[in-house]
This record gives sequence, C-alpha cells and structure tokens, in this order.
Amino acid sequence: MAISFSDALGNHPELLNLQVDRVAVYGSNLVNSETPHYRASDFDIAFNNEVLAMNKTNARHLAPNLGAHGVVTERPQLQSLIQGNSVDVPLEQSTIARTLADYAVNTSFIRHQLMTLSSAITGR
Repeated sequence: MAISFSDALGNHPELLNLQVDRVAVYGSNLVNSETPHYRASDFDIAFNNEVLAMNKTNARHLAPNLGAHGVVTERPQLQSLIQGNSVDVPLEQSTIARTLADYAVNTSFIRHQLMTLSSAITGR
C-alpha cells in the first residue's frame, strides 16, 4: 500500500503558508502604524464554497480538499483616524499572536503525522 504525504497531512502545509502570509500582512500594518494616511490591510482565508457545501454522509468518507487561498482587503475603519492612519495596534498584535498560536498547532499536527508515518515505514 502506497503512503501519500498529501493524504496524511491534508491541508495543513497549505494552511501554514497562508498563516505566514497573514502574519506578513499584519506585520506590515504594525510597521506602518505611524505612517500618515496608511490604510490597514486585512487577510482572510477564503474557501471554495462548493467544497464547503459538501456533507460527509459516512464516517469513513475522506474530508474534501478545501481549496483555501488568501484574500488581502482593506480593513474597515474601527477607530477614528489619526493622521488618516487606520491601523489599530492592539488588534494587529492580538491577531499576530493568535495566528502564531494556530501556526504552532499546525506544525505540531504535521510533526505528529510525520512521526506516525515514520513509525509505519520502519515498523516500530
């Protein structure tokens, strides 16, 4: 029986890349928090709606490929603008912290899956 890394790891490697992109967008917002007239960007992970509409009718069915991709948009204004700048520093910091925690969870999952595959290959 062939072992497929894409089947074993699912969408986690793709989500890691999206989380790196998300931290870059929010880090750019933080760096530009004092730049006059800078508009903060937002990063959303969008999923293919057709795939999300699918339901698993049996517990043995495989999960569908989510087809995730990142979308960068201008963040709606959450506070009054100071010098025309729309960056909310505490929001940026908390979003980066949450994204890094999610990144750590995904890397732990991938590490565990790779250790399981290694055990299966070596027969331990």
